[in-house]
Amino acid sequence: MTEQLGLDLNLAKIYVKVIEYKSFSGAARMLRLPKSTVSRSVSQLEKDLGIQLILRTTRQFSMTHQGEKFYHDCRHLLSDFEVKVNQLLESKKGAQGTIRVTAPLDLGVAVLNPFIIEFTQAYPGVEIEVNYSDEVINLVREGVDLALRIGTPKDSRLKMKKIGESGFSIVATHDYWQRRGYPQKPTDLDKLTYMHFSRLGRAIKFSNGKDSFDVKNEPRIAINNLESLKNIVMASQGFGVIPDFFVKAEIQQGKLAAVLESYKTPPVPIYWAMPEHKENAPAIKNFREFVTPKIRSVL
Repeated sequence: MTEQLGLDLNLAKIYVKVIEYKSFSGAARMLRLPKSTVSRSVSQLEKDLGIQLILRTTRQFSMTHQGEKFYHDCRHLLSDFEVKVNQLLESKKGAQGTIRVTAPLDLGVAVLNPFIIEFTQAYPGVEIEVNYSDEVINLVREGVDLALRIGTPKDSRLKMKKIGESGFSIVATHDYWQRRGYPQKPTDLDKLTYMHFSRLGRAIKFSNGKDSFDVKNEPRIAINNLESLKNIVMASQGFGVIPDFFVKAEIQQGKLAAVLESYKTPPVPIYWAMPEHKENAPAIKNFREFVTPKIRSVL
């Protein structure tokens, strides 16, 4: 069909981006093209197809019925085409291309950073763009291939692959516990100085299967960054409730000590999220398969 029509796939790609970004200007910024070029490209595509794809007004646009059908068909075809091209390139030259990855700042720095360099050394043909942000971004709209996330998955449109899970530990330095006393029961925490991770909220519950409690202390310091919280706790000024993956090394090295270890929190899943059509793209798949077991080793 494309040969008979002389259809330019680049025009179709531009049209798909206009719809995904819901504006010509948004698509232009993403594609790094002048807005006028994007507008002319869509008009040329309509001319080549002989149908109207978009109803335009001065302030907004909407898709025609045919435009909506073409968008859905075209998006899948372009995605499949991209995967096939990447597979062909991999078979000829090995994995290559650019992988765009996002992760929450604390999680990414703790469990992803150490392995990115290892991956790029193993796959020199692959470039990686990493965006550490606590904002849950729209992967399709922002052109992101892969997200490392923690918590309950919320977007059913994405493909999810579980990596592992993490609980939380009550930690302080040995010096602090020795000065104030190692807690033997939950109520022993009540008069101690608490350093709080503000993004955690105040509802996390510890349980040993029979009894349960949550930390009710008013925080002396509340902070929204785990690295800063850990540094404050390691200054022997109080205790904190910190994800296991973030203090595992310090506990093993004796820099921090966990207490009331028979009490556990509900496990929080850590997983990859990706647009469905990206799941088997060669470079992305290689990255996941390379990094996943390494992340599991530090959880």
